[in-house]
Amino acid sequence: MRRIFAALLWTVPLACAAAGESEVALGSGLYYRQLEEFGRDGDRLLTETGTAPGIGLELSVAAGPGALIGGLGVSGYRLDYDGRSQQGRAVDSHSDYRERHLWAGYRFDLGSRWSLGLRWERSHVERDIRGTETIAGLREQTLGNRAAVGLRHRLADGPVAWVEARWHRTLGGTLRVDSPGLVDRVWIPLGASRGFSVSARIPLGTIGGFRRIDLEPGFSRTHTAPSETRVWTRDGVVQGRIGQPERVEWQLGAGLRLSW
Repeated sequence: MRRIFAALLWTVPLACAAAGESEVALGSGLYYRQLEEFGRDGDRLLTETGTAPGIGLELSVAAGPGALIGGLGVSGYRLDYDGRSQQGRAVDSHSDYRERHLWAGYRFDLGSRWSLGLRWERSHVERDIRGTETIAGLREQTLGNRAAVGLRHRLADGPVAWVEARWHRTLGGTLRVDSPGLVDRVWIPLGASRGFSVSARIPLGTIGGFRRIDLEPGFSRTHTAPSETRVWTRDGVVQGRIGQPERVEWQLGAGLRLSW
């Protein structure tokens, strides 16, 4: 599937006519985010909640029957952590996140009202679960690839320019876990992840040298299956096996987009 997606994403635009009009957009957003992890028995292990700001830069260039799109984004935020230890003790702490995303894609125009978007994204996410006086912390670093297909509908009139539904899934990836002095570094293959998002664009007019200012509200939900387990060690001595639990996460919010 990865090769098929890559072929659709890259060979079609390259076979089209020369690139035309371009647009650069700077975006910033703020989202309420919730993440839950579950054990193999279905019991909740933890819940993380909080606001997650981010910024991004995107370039689109008209090419053939649509447009080439590429961009990058970064974010850093803190979520409240409500969970329990392996011994069943309650843990009230927080997790610090640092994220970097790089994406590329192509959007096909399907007439005057509809368009189909293909997108590939490479993500690097660092998660630092802070320890307490009685519980050690844990550090995670995730490297993953995601493919997405989106269908967009342009509205004829009204305050909303378009609405879009997008479906996404992972294309492999790894999770690195460690806890200094307690858990040596171990690499775990990511579990299969699937989800969807819905978004819209509401034009707000123009200002200064910008061509357009838009408000883009959105909602997304992702489910990740439990990963395979790997042996973990402490100072080189085998202690057991570790894996990523089942995970459900969603976020709701809006972003402001400045285009020129």
